[in-house]
Amino acid sequence: MRDAGGGAIINFARAGLSQANMVAYNCAKAESEALTRTLAWKEGDFGIRVNAVAPGLVDTASNIAAMKPKD
Repeated sequence: MRDAGGGAIINFARAGLSQANMVAYNCAKAESEALTRTLAWKEGDFGIRVNAVAPGLVDTASNIAAMKPKD
């Protein structure tokens, strides 16, 4: 992208609130957010835009079940 004079990178950030039972997901999304910020800061001078999309929770039965707090 640097050689081409710029470009765009789009990452997917967290779709919902952190849940204690979703450790791997929370870690992956925190990494994605940190990577997005770092690359945006580092590559902006080269015409490379870096953004993240953070969609809301999709209302499906499996998502609702997965996001319910466990007692």
